[in-house]
Amino acid sequence: MNAQTKNSKRLWWGIALTVLAILLCYMFVAIYFFFISPNNISLKLTIWPFLSNQAVADLCLDATVEVRVSSNDLQSEQRQLIGVNVREDGFVLVPFHQLDGMEKIQIYANSGKVYDGQTVFCEENFDLAILKCIDADGSAVKMPFVKISSADFKKDEAAISIASPLVENNVWLGSVSRCDVDFAIDGTFEDFAKVDVVVEDGCIVDVGTANAFQDGAVFDGRGNLIGFSFAKTQQGSTFSVLPAKFANLFFDDAVAAYAKDEQYENVLVKSFQGLDKVELKKHLEISATSGGRENSFFFKGRWEDYSTALSDFESAVFPGFFMMEHAVFENGTIPAESVIISATLGRRFIEIASKNDLFSLLYDSVHGQVIDLEVMAMDGMRTSTVRIVV
Repeated sequence: MNAQTKNSKRLWWGIALTVLAILLCYMFVAIYFFFISPNNISLKLTIWPFLSNQAVADLCLDATVEVRVSSNDLQSEQRQLIGVNVREDGFVLVPFHQLDGMEKIQIYANSGKVYDGQTVFCEENFDLAILKCIDADGSAVKMPFVKISSADFKKDEAAISIASPLVENNVWLGSVSRCDVDFAIDGTFEDFAKVDVVVEDGCIVDVGTANAFQDGAVFDGRGNLIGFSFAKTQQGSTFSVLPAKFANLFFDDAVAAYAKDEQYENVLVKSFQGLDKVELKKHLEISATSGGRENSFFFKGRWEDYSTALSDFESAVFPGFFMMEHAVFENGTIPAESVIISATLGRRFIEIASKNDLFSLLYDSVHGQVIDLEVMAMDGMRTSTVRIVV
């Protein structure tokens, strides 16, 4: 046997052993996450991405919960909403606006277990809140969970929507046939994705309207949480999705503070009290239809006058973030009734088209960074730059 043949055999043996080692490692990881740590649904689907959409939905259903909330006032208002567990020890993400004002919280899991709920953090700018599942007997909580996606829906990808795990016919399978992220004209909440879901049997449905539920949790085909759906009508073919991806900006910090028995607070974010055009329109519509005061609207617990500056902002051709209150920083002040229209962070230029643009930037900034905000005064349309050192 010549040297060339020996080298060739060694090469093939090397390749075979490498492939075998990779397969053994893959099998070990798969066995670990399927049998030893079975609660990480997203990771399980990453390791074994060959399941059908129905099988993915069945797994996601185990991470979906029904949250029942009520107030302690004389009228004792009650609501039911859908949440999704995003950590094994029971941290549930829910839409904030459905939770706002409620005090008693109970969380119902697909396993049949019922937990008391405790509010960890509320971020009304992104309309998201974090709840903690508390076992009544004091034992540690271990629940199936999914990953919060960092992306939006994409056209033609799989879409799964799940209503309450406590009702029948609570899962819809489909694909995204159209996706409009920007629909500020008729959007109830800005930066929602407007999606037509074509269900596999050919029917087009409003996701989450069955069994009197007008909301649900929406997942992609990999089992990641995309957001929470809100049907426009009972018979329509579209629904709006409140994106969950913004929770990634504050989730870890809020949970870490909770573990220390502290309340998480981002002082920089709290300095910016205001709204964008879509939120302004929403507040004005709510005020007009609920018998509110004339030329005023309800904003963060108080009535605000619909001022000349707000009217000018609403009719202006440019977007931005309207400051309802002034904000004072070491390097300058942003006056009330002015509009933040852009930001510069190093070489990065960001147009502030909505509040999500602004608050994503603020949450994502780190200590020591310098942010230059371009501010427009509504009285004479003058612009100035305010520098913030984080």
